[in-house]
Amino acid sequence: MSYENKDLSFSLDGDFVLDENGDLALSEGFDCTVDDINILVKTQNGDTFFFSGADLEDLIGLPNVIEVANLGVGQITSALVANGVVAPEDLLVYAIPFEGRILYHISISTKEGETSYNYDIDLRSPME
Repeated sequence: MSYENKDLSFSLDGDFVLDENGDLALSEGFDCTVDDINILVKTQNGDTFFFSGADLEDLIGLPNVIEVANLGVGQITSALVANGVVAPEDLLVYAIPFEGRILYHISISTKEGETSYNYDIDLRSPME
């Protein structure tokens, strides 16, 4: 799968990024993929008509056990693969439940190397 995309750039909070001239900045290559991953992991289905999100808010209020954490692993994997962001053979997602939270570790391996991201979900309160 090619990770040579070009799209608008987003901050980790999901805001548009501006370039040095005050124009909307662009992400290219794997930076664009990173933006897409961040958006999909933090999006609920129905929030946008462009793509389907990982629906991790559905886990809030559930017990902090490995079975619940693994539901999130499946939801993240499905969202990233179904939306064509990451090839399934390049993707590894695992979860670490602890103290009312679940840490999701997302690793993408390509011919250029491996890149990893962590997303922390608090099961006790809504996502921001």
